[in-house]
Amino acid sequence: MDNKEKLVMRIEELLDEEIDTDNVQDKVRVIHKAIRLSEELVELAPKDGNSYYLLALSWYNFPHKSNVRSWHTSSNLLKALQIDPNHQYANQYLGYLYFDQDRLEEAKDRFDLTDHSFFQRTGENWRSIKAKELSLVCEIRLDTNGFDEAKLDTFISEYLDEYAQDKTTAEWPTELKQCAEWLFENGVDINNPLIFKIVTLSRDLGMTLWNRTLASYFGAKCQECRV
Repeated sequence: MDNKEKLVMRIEELLDEEIDTDNVQDKVRVIHKAIRLSEELVELAPKDGNSYYLLALSWYNFPHKSNVRSWHTSSNLLKALQIDPNHQYANQYLGYLYFDQDRLEEAKDRFDLTDHSFFQRTGENWRSIKAKELSLVCEIRLDTNGFDEAKLDTFISEYLDEYAQDKTTAEWPTELKQCAEWLFENGVDINNPLIFKIVTLSRDLGMTLWNRTLASYFGAKCQECRV
């Protein structure tokens, strides 16, 4: 194993360690190490898009959100994609970053570029499902009145099929659930089919709603709810 492979392995171990750590100070310590090693990796392999992706991922996982974090994440993801335009992980995380920043049109563009067959080949179908979910949420929020309800039906069917096959690694449709709450809190009628279908899916999966009115109306779980 050469130095590059050793660095990649250690960075990935640190990123896994950060996920498994609840203490914020420990998370910061681990991510600082991952950032330092990722910078070494970039120096060692500056023409490898994956080097910049790992540096970006380290910054993305930094527990304190800031403009500095966003800038380092974005610039390194864009560099990774400049070197390797088909880097699926870099593309997806750039979509995540834009989504976090409420840059919905740019986020949707990224999610729509997803090569779903890639994640099927790597056994990461849930990454494909998450990209479809977030693209859908962007589309609903950008043009609620013009949204084609059939697209939601297709997604829910695909999600439940995947969930039935693989519950152990399932990614909850959290952003879709939050979208229903966003719709209601922004004046969309509680009986709107989009809200009904999304909340029904969330309820059937046992997900917790934050909006007390929606939870009560649909008989869903509610914890630390907003009115």
